Amino acid sequence: MSPGPGITAADVGRALARAGIAPGDTLMLHADAMAAAQMTQVPQEQRPEALLEAIQEHLAENGTLVLPAFSYSFTRGEDFDPAVSPGQVGLLGERFRQMPGARRSLDPLFSVAARGAKAEELTNGEASNCFGPDSFFARLHRARGKIVCLGCTLQVVTFLHYVERDLSVEYRFDKQFQGRVRQPGGQWRDTTVTYFVRDLERDSESVLLPLQRRLEAAGLLRRASLGRVGLVCVDCQDFYQQARALLAQHPLALIKEGAQAVLGGAA
Repeated sequence: MSPGPGITAADVGRALARAGIAPGDTLMLHADAMAAAQMTQVPQEQRPEALLEAIQEHLAENGTLVLPAFSYSFTRGEDFDPAVSPGQVGLLGERFRQMPGARRSLDPLFSVAARGAKAEELTNGEASNCFGPDSFFARLHRARGKIVCLGCTLQVVTFLHYVERDLSVEYRFDKQFQGRVRQPGGQWRDTTVTYFVRDLERDSESVLLPLQRRLEAAGLLRRASLGRVGLVCVDCQDFYQQARALLAQHPLALIKEGAQAVLGGAA
């Protein structure tokens, strides 16, 4: 099968614009490396950076790009060094955190890497609660950020767990993990971090389709295509408000235990 024509930085900018993403936006990107593979005008090894630079170029100097660099270090019994602890959630995030100008947050479980105007604001400070009121996800919400899924679906959006914690869902609970985090000055610090974990005695795996349908019905999801992959964009505030409304009606709508009742027409 032919791989099809490649894409350029201009194609990236046009796709982002069609999805409602403008210069100056703060963007949390979840992406499949397949999207970068389409940048065939540059050598294969350079394609991830080429795609990321194209996105950053569209956001312009007053915009900010963020990618997950989640290491889950403390849950794995490992210390966390933001300079070297590898991310565990995909090639693009791992390459992005190593790009010049990228800042990584100090969360030993759910760190992110950011470049741009609000990078310091979004990543600065200790991370004592992964999804708490001073977490990266809370800061992204306050910054009126947008979430983009490129070559993947809303199912991967970790911002959901911040919403769930803020709304005190019954199927997750706070659990503490300990370890050491290397500080910007180079010293190690003993750290305790709180993670809003799911109740494994329930069928509590996340299911985002009920929320996706609600967002679509309200006209709050913007879609575009970038070569052979799809792109979907949602404003964090819209995500939060629609999730809150859905959970008020159906408290288990976003996990397997309750999602089928909503999807089956009980909504």
